[in-house]
Amino acid sequence: MRRAVLRLTSQGYNRILASILAAAIAKPEHADQAVIDVLRAARGRSALWPTDDDLRLRLESSVVYGYVGAPRLRMLLEACELELRDSAHVEDLPLPEGLSVEHVLPQAWVENWPLPDGLPQGTDADAAAALRESRIHRLGNLTLVTQPLNARLSNAAWIGRDGQPSKRHELDRHSLLLLNRELQVHDQWDEDTIDVRGTLLTERILCTWPGPNDTVWQLATTSR
Repeated sequence: MRRAVLRLTSQGYNRILASILAAAIAKPEHADQAVIDVLRAARGRSALWPTDDDLRLRLESSVVYGYVGAPRLRMLLEACELELRDSAHVEDLPLPEGLSVEHVLPQAWVENWPLPDGLPQGTDADAAAALRESRIHRLGNLTLVTQPLNARLSNAAWIGRDGQPSKRHELDRHSLLLLNRELQVHDQWDEDTIDVRGTLLTERILCTWPGPNDTVWQLATTSR
């Protein structure tokens, strides 16, 4: 999954699998450690096991919508939802099928999401708009909704004015996902909020698919 997020090639996986099997067969009593060692030692785009820093660079501060395929992007967000549910206090309910990826700050934001008044000194409107555009397709600005709710939310403002539709209100009324419940605590949704949430979601993804240096592998080989 880590390789898929970075769009690394899947060519050569047959050779990697052969190496893993050979290592496990050579040390059957420590097959788990043998497999981990082979994966950690792999180099090059065809075999590298991406580190946490590799993924953070992509997931926190780069475009993911359109870069990562839609099915895998849904899988990442679903993993974040399931991580939120990892508690004895949460009902163990299956995720609905057919969820779609929604931009919280919409792609067509100009009409209902104006730039804030009083831009920082030295920042003009064009620079502020470019900053906003750079955040739209990042992980922190994405969530999951049903297709009908996606259409209903459209380009609505985060908090509606004068009876206009409100994206926060619609999520509160129609979404049961904890991923969206988290969003509703925010009175505003902007570039800073997107950055903070991107970091939070990234950490959940890193925990779901641990990297080569994660302590979980140490535990796996010492608790035999």
